[in-house]
Amino acid sequence: MEINELYKVLGSRERKLLMSYYEEGSLDGSKRLEIVRELNLDENISDNELIKKVYPENGKNAFSKVKSRIIKDILGIIQLNYVNDRTLDMASKIRHSLRNNINDSELMMSRGLEETAIKILRKTYNLSIKYQCHIETIIIADLLQKYVGLRNSQRVYELYAKSKVNHLQKSSKRFYAYDLFYKVMKSDDKLGIDNKSQYLKELKALEKEFEDDEIKSLSLRAQAYHCHYEGRYNESLNYAKLYLNLANTSASIRSIHNRAGANMQVAIVYVGLRDYKSAESFIKNSLSLFKKNSGNELRALEVLYLCFFKQKKYSEALKVSHAASESKAIRSSSLMKGAWMYRSLLSSYYMNNLEDLEKIDILGIENLLRGSRLRYQVRVLDLVYLCTYKKYEVLEYRCDAFYKILIGDGKQLNNQYIKFIKFIKIIIKYIDIQPKRVMKFYNENILSLDNSVEPNGILSLKEISSSLLSRIITKPKST
Repeated sequence: MEINELYKVLGSRERKLLMSYYEEGSLDGSKRLEIVRELNLDENISDNELIKKVYPENGKNAFSKVKSRIIKDILGIIQLNYVNDRTLDMASKIRHSLRNNINDSELMMSRGLEETAIKILRKTYNLSIKYQCHIETIIIADLLQKYVGLRNSQRVYELYAKSKVNHLQKSSKRFYAYDLFYKVMKSDDKLGIDNKSQYLKELKALEKEFEDDEIKSLSLRAQAYHCHYEGRYNESLNYAKLYLNLANTSASIRSIHNRAGANMQVAIVYVGLRDYKSAESFIKNSLSLFKKNSGNELRALEVLYLCFFKQKKYSEALKVSHAASESKAIRSSSLMKGAWMYRSLLSSYYMNNLEDLEKIDILGIENLLRGSRLRYQVRVLDLVYLCTYKKYEVLEYRCDAFYKILIGDGKQLNNQYIKFIKFIKIIIKYIDIQPKRVMKFYNENILSLDNSVEPNGILSLKEISSSLLSRIITKPKST
């Protein structure tokens, strides 16, 4: 592994901590400090380039030794922050602590401190059971069976032996539960609805068989998702709220991260129910818990944008777009950049911000959205903008260009977009001379479009066509 790969994951505060540690020390710290300074100047610098700068004369072996020390120091900083991370569930923190205790007890055993080691193991064993850390429980029970069971009665020996078998079974079932959960949650239909229902049935059976909060959480989340997928939103809401309650109360899975995710799942179900006010409330809860500038925060902002947009709070939606565009999480994803540019433009259109819309860079946004169907929606918005402000010469050309793209892609769903293009062409030709002909086409072709075909859950072709008609009739003025 190149050292820059690990260095890149450090935050600015962690980098300062590493730097100050080397600046205060001596030993071979000067070389470590030199390497870290080079990484600060260019975080993409390769190991070979570092060797040339820090060890110019055949210093590959010396560099390797110092590199291993720096990696160990970086991991120490990451470990320190991991243990103090408030967003982690308690089970994850305890699991980390349990593993350290297991290592410590074995080191003490090797130096003859058996009584102290056994005390640590017993305390660790009780914690592992409380927080349902099955794998760690197996390891600790095995050590206690060896160091305590063999020296005491058969009953004590059997107690730890049964514990190992019991937790091995629970651990095995938990792994299987995760496998079932992922199969239910897969977004494609390759597994088939019948198979997904069977996987869900098995997951629910596991939940009933074992008193394990992690399996229960997987079951509730999967049921909420499956009901939502089938349009049974009230059932989905019930499961989502049960999971939220579990995330708030369970000793093993309670965490800021899980609570944030549970709130977001409830918000998404409320979106399905078209109760955007309730969705807004829960997604704001989620945003107050997710880490700033994280991918999760960005996904929660998508839901908040949708809530504002559907409630016609377009200026609030635009503020969300601007906040998302400034997030550090957006830097690494061209798709996200393009998606948020589209959302900003959509809000601007509904706010009649002509100045923003005139800056639309269709090809630029399309390049960012390459491979995503959201690029079609950018084209749709462009046509709607040009049509609203009667820029017909450019509009004819853009309609033809969009049509060629749709035919080239050849997907069945594109027929709906082709109907929309025909609708725009009918408007160009007849809106001023035969408006009834425009309305006839709209009633016969556009109203029959599938209302569920929406640009990333924001606006259907039917909705935007209806909005366009109302704007043409009221003849909005340019601003």
